[in-house]
Amino acid sequence: MDARIRPIHEDETEEFVYINAYGFDRDRRPEALAQAAALERELYPPESKFAAFLDGRMAARMHIFPAGVYLNGGVVPMGAIGGVAVLPEYRRRGLTAALLQHGLNEMRDRGQAVSALYPMHYDLYRRYGWEVVSDSVRYSFPPRRARVARCAAGNCRRAAAGEWPALDAVYTRYAARHNGCLTREEPWWRETVLGGGHEVRDLALWEIDGAVTGYVVYRSRHFPVPERYQPMSVLQVREMVALDGDSYAGLLGFLLHHDLHDRVDWPSSRQEPLPYVIDDASKVKVENGWPQLALRLVDVRRALEARPCLPIAEGCRLTIGVRDAAAGWNEGAWRLEAFEGRARVEPTAAEPDLTVEVGTLAAIYAGRLPVGEATRAGLAEVRDERALEVASNVFAVSSPFHCLDWF
Repeated sequence: MDARIRPIHEDETEEFVYINAYGFDRDRRPEALAQAAALERELYPPESKFAAFLDGRMAARMHIFPAGVYLNGGVVPMGAIGGVAVLPEYRRRGLTAALLQHGLNEMRDRGQAVSALYPMHYDLYRRYGWEVVSDSVRYSFPPRRARVARCAAGNCRRAAAGEWPALDAVYTRYAARHNGCLTREEPWWRETVLGGGHEVRDLALWEIDGAVTGYVVYRSRHFPVPERYQPMSVLQVREMVALDGDSYAGLLGFLLHHDLHDRVDWPSSRQEPLPYVIDDASKVKVENGWPQLALRLVDVRRALEARPCLPIAEGCRLTIGVRDAAAGWNEGAWRLEAFEGRARVEPTAAEPDLTVEVGTLAAIYAGRLPVGEATRAGLAEVRDERALEVASNVFAVSSPFHCLDWF
């Protein structure tokens, strides 16, 4: 295979979105493709769109969207990969692998220390160093029969998309305390979170003494049910962000006031306190959700230095041996010293205290996989118990890793 990979030109946008629509079985009518192309131009900078060409024809495509991911109160530069698709006549020729390899080099050159994606095929992306770092669950509950267990100070009001700056102020404070959240710009707020012109979504704000302290983005959907006259009415929550208990209880109560709906569906993390705020937790159904986010360390040194360390890591010294078949610049041993909340990292010839594959290191880095459990499962090697304790302190996290965005 002799594929040429490059950023697309502006006049190739329609072909670029067509491959995505075909690959993910989406609407390919001309009006739908035109809308997708307009959204493509609005959301993604030209340099983020890559395509693989065979014999002069666009055969495969991929986004690398520049973003930042919150971790331990800091922001790590990230390349968010999405829309990886190959036309069927060109599949099984290694184009996805070629795009990923090209993407690793691009992200390294652009200073994107880590990369994240939502894998359709976990084994494929795992081979190239991405590893699952978060999961998702779906909470479902009937608004007619559920109640909030406490009263809330403040008031709720419905709002319009033009008030996105108020949401952003709340979200930024929330994200700084919740690992896995992404940085957001205005186009992302308008088009991806609030639906833009392509989907009707509603928005409600919670205010205390005139200050916005929480919000919820949601929509109503109707699904036909066999042998039932009326379709099932579902209130789907895109995200709910609250800075305090009053805002959380108040917004949840607002959702429960939609009592003509059969149920509320809310995808969130396993740590969501919802079951404890509802008067009867048995009314909340919890199911495994999809998708799961996978993370990769594009540049191990930059990633370790960009990741804030918690106070428990202060003064820790650790040598990490990394194996990385797809990104040779990460191979070898790295000496880390935690000082004043940051890590100083240098290459070293010393014997590693901790040795891991780069994918396993990503899971440890995000706090999804404790070092001790990685060692117990044979996914990591530690020199001794002291090294295990130091590594656990270095990679301690302030909260579980969970991303609110799909890309």
